[in-house]
Amino acid sequence: MKSSLPSSTRLVVGLAWLAWLLAPGSVCSAPEPFDYFRNSWQVIGLKDYKDGARVTPANELLLSEQRKVRFFCGAKVKPLGSRPTKTLLDGWLPMVRFHTETAGVRYEFMLWATPLPTVQDWRAAFDWPTEGENFLNWVQVQATNLGATSTVANANYALSGTNLSSHTGWSARLAPGKSA
Repeated sequence: MKSSLPSSTRLVVGLAWLAWLLAPGSVCSAPEPFDYFRNSWQVIGLKDYKDGARVTPANELLLSEQRKVRFFCGAKVKPLGSRPTKTLLDGWLPMVRFHTETAGVRYEFMLWATPLPTVQDWRAAFDWPTEGENFLNWVQVQATNLGATSTVANANYALSGTNLSSHTGWSARLAPGKSA
């Protein structure tokens, strides 16, 4: 079928259509993190261990004996809450990732578990509890300044439990576009 439009018009329309497809937010751009559940839970732990550490819908790390690690970030140090969507590394590895942005800083969190550093054969302990059921939870936070001026990034956590409560934090000055 022959088009009634001149070839130059067809070229412009074709390029406009291609630009729309590749534009941020279009159907072909990289998808935002997605979680089917509104009340989303995840687990970090090691293969064949009796227990794991749960990541709650509010993005808290639920430990044994009803202890929780709550994460806070930003200039006003606000709790994360349930807004950040949890995903797994590469879509399946038991390393939970989520991020949030506040005051021009993007905070990326990653949580995972490893055998305790005192385990004699740590490679074997990844597959089976060789020296007990305990494991170590890791939390990595990376802050990136998205703005055009220098800013301070703040990330904190609070450990709470039956008779225990402690706060600790981290702060760094970030140049524009830099991460720490």
